Amino acid sequence: MSVPTLPGITTVDSAKKFLNITDTNSDSILADLVSGISKQIETDCNRVFSKKDYTEYYDGEGSDSLPLRQYPINSITSIHDDIGRDYGASSLIDADDYAFDAESGIVKFDYPLACGKNNVKVVYSGGYENIPSDLELAANYLVAAEFKRSRTEVNTPEGQEAKERNIESLEKKAEKIIDKYRRPSNGR
Repeated sequence: MSVPTLPGITTVDSAKKFLNITDTNSDSILADLVSGISKQIETDCNRVFSKKDYTEYYDGEGSDSLPLRQYPINSITSIHDDIGRDYGASSLIDADDYAFDAESGIVKFDYPLACGKNNVKVVYSGGYENIPSDLELAANYLVAAEFKRSRTEVNTPEGQEAKERNIESLEKKAEKIIDKYRRPSNGR
């Protein structure tokens, strides 16, 4: 039975290659692990990694910069600054009045945004077209750790300790990589 490749930070095929698995016997459990771990990493990092289109609302705080939630930014379709929250043509900010840093996700405006609740509406494309290879590796480390945890049976205390050290090593390697992708907690 062939399990479809699920969208995520890694794929079943990538995890199988990492684990040196050539048969299809474990595809179903690997598909579940890939899906769950991808969601876990996105939750832990407080962001989505795959490229998608977003419409987001922000509170204006009188600042001339706005950190968007889902970066890198691929493109910005429109930004409105509208205290009345109608988001009509009169509140559309001209693209010449702002610039953005794609990698950090920060939009810089030529003037401060108005203060208000959900008065800034941003329509944009954010996320990675291709997941960075180190992030995929981190997901594979975690898939391997969980797979080994669920599959390995060791009958001696020494063998159990070695298995746990190996799993902990995989998890530590993954965490070190994932830390680079966490969305800062400074208002984003």
